[in-house]
Amino acid sequence: MTTPTPDEYVGRPPEGVRAGLGAARRSARRALRRLSIAVVIASANAVVSAADKPVTGHPLKAPYYGDTLFHFYQDHYFSAITTLMVSQHFDRVAPHADEAEVLRGGMLLSYGLHREAGEIFAKLIERGAEPPVRDRAWFFLAKIRYQRGFLAEAEDAIARVENHLPPDLEEERGLLKANLLMARGDYAGAATALEAMTKTAGSASMYARFNLGVALVKAGDPARGSTLLDEVGKAPAPNEELRSLRDKANVALGFTALQNNQAEAARTYLERVRLASLHSNKALLGFGWAEARAKATDDSLWRANGSKRRQEIQTCARRKDMQVGACLQLYYKWSADRALAVYDSIRRAQLLRR
Repeated sequence: MTTPTPDEYVGRPPEGVRAGLGAARRSARRALRRLSIAVVIASANAVVSAADKPVTGHPLKAPYYGDTLFHFYQDHYFSAITTLMVSQHFDRVAPHADEAEVLRGGMLLSYGLHREAGEIFAKLIERGAEPPVRDRAWFFLAKIRYQRGFLAEAEDAIARVENHLPPDLEEERGLLKANLLMARGDYAGAATALEAMTKTAGSASMYARFNLGVALVKAGDPARGSTLLDEVGKAPAPNEELRSLRDKANVALGFTALQNNQAEAARTYLERVRLASLHSNKALLGFGWAEARAKATDDSLWRANGSKRRQEIQTCARRKDMQVGACLQLYYKWSADRALAVYDSIRRAQLLRR
């Protein structure tokens, strides 16, 4: 079996409902806020911002849209999207029509409905929405195309975004540009683009450091890249989103170490991954390979010193005051497993002679 490369962990945004259960649903809800909260604030003057501070602007002109926002901020996302779609059907959110469509598209995208979300954003662009709405539509469209592997189309869409994105989405735009460069194999260019982002605060900085670490490893600077990934792999994580990113960094480090035949280092990195993590299956698989490689290396060294080991066994076997296994561990520093295996073999041979 071929050891997988760490490429699959390179800067890919979490899919909302792809994993299906438990933590994956929580990841979908977190992604939903990241994708949609800026839309709500900018378009409807929501009660609180991402930092839970009041924002100012134009009042809501459609009470039914306010009902949608109420469900959204209560984390009742299914109720939010169904209420919004019913209100749209009866034309109850007309003063916020474009903003409501961006919000609906963001929620559909976060739930993994890429095709439906893409159609919404494409229609917004076609009918000439206002620049802030149009920029968000192009951004989300670029994100959808990237996630589906349409790199040229994603690059075209992200290039059409002007300067009307809110700060949260502007950070994600920078990450998406770097991801596209890495997908094209331009790791040096991606590293340059990510350098400035690592100096900012918040989760975007963590994602930037993770992606920068991978880019540097692929660009031929494994020492600095591994150092950055190790920092992410040990960083405090106040929420599940960042804990998942931390696990992802440790899995990437573990598989990189495996590729470099560093079994002990791989085990150290992979032991950091939480059992409840979405990445635990890959971590356990990598840990198993690390164990196997470490044992193979140990066996090779063991066989190289075969004559010395045989002499140690003979010496301990002649002792009458101590069991063979205990002697080998005490005087020759054998592992308990090897010492016990030798003792069992000697006992079986003695019983056969009787």
